[in-house]
Amino acid sequence: MKKVVVLGGYGNFDKKIVGNLTRIGDITLLIAGRNVSKASALVEKSQTTSAACLKPMQVDIFADGYTPRLMAISPDLVIYTSGPF
Repeated sequence: MKKVVVLGGYGNFDKKIVGNLTRIGDITLLIAGRNVSKASALVEKSQTTSAACLKPMQVDIFADGYTPRLMAISPDLVIYTSGPF
């Protein structure tokens, strides 16, 4: 199963990307950002209609250890949608 991380995955623009990715059944979709409550809320809202496996993830791209943490997850794809836009 492929792993996809969407950084900033619960914002306005990002929800559209996540919504489309939930249609793919053979992926684990990690909805990531600084606010794990917002990521968890989107996972909970989308879980019932999602073909993908959804998981929230708390991550701060400016924090020490960000790169090793992301590498440890070993994602197949990272989508960076953090703003501002």
